[in-house]
Amino acid sequence: MKKLIYLLLCLFFISCSSENKIKVSEVPINTNIMGIELLSKMQYYQMYDKLEYYTDTSFYTQEGKVDNFKVYQFIPYNKWYMPCGFVYGTLTWNYIEVVINTNSQIVAICMIKTLEKEEAVKHHFTTMTNIISEKYGIPNTIDEKSLYWTDKMNYIDLEYYVDVTLSGTERYFCVIRYKNNLIFNTNIEI
Repeated sequence: MKKLIYLLLCLFFISCSSENKIKVSEVPINTNIMGIELLSKMQYYQMYDKLEYYTDTSFYTQEGKVDNFKVYQFIPYNKWYMPCGFVYGTLTWNYIEVVINTNSQIVAICMIKTLEKEEAVKHHFTTMTNIISEKYGIPNTIDEKSLYWTDKMNYIDLEYYVDVTLSGTERYFCVIRYKNNLIFNTNIEI
């Protein structure tokens, strides 16, 4: 009887510890996103040209800083100079952010979708989860609103959240980030 209890306890602890292991994709994470390569050094105009080529869209651009990182934001617009979206992973996204470290290396590429309804952002999140999972396997779960895939070298995280705008209205965001694990602190908020 003691052996049976010992065996059951061992199996319980093994199953609990295996649930906490990070799932590593057997397929390498794509590091070339619309012509922009993680860890490469590209000038702003080169990134703009690549994005314009891959999306067939023109972009407004903004430059900012987050901690010690330079962030370029590319916002697509149409021929009437109205904001529009671009397609990535069969879904429409509102803008792209490219994050550059102090060594001028591209360490993250992010795509952001903003929506007015939680159901719509959940649908966007679920659809993108299915698309990424088809290629890279079962995701690691942080919580029901945040998932990630890794090949130990690179990282994709996908999340959705609500934010309150300056006007006091709620906006829902779905964000996908491609990052390099070694260079970029994966816990930084962009």
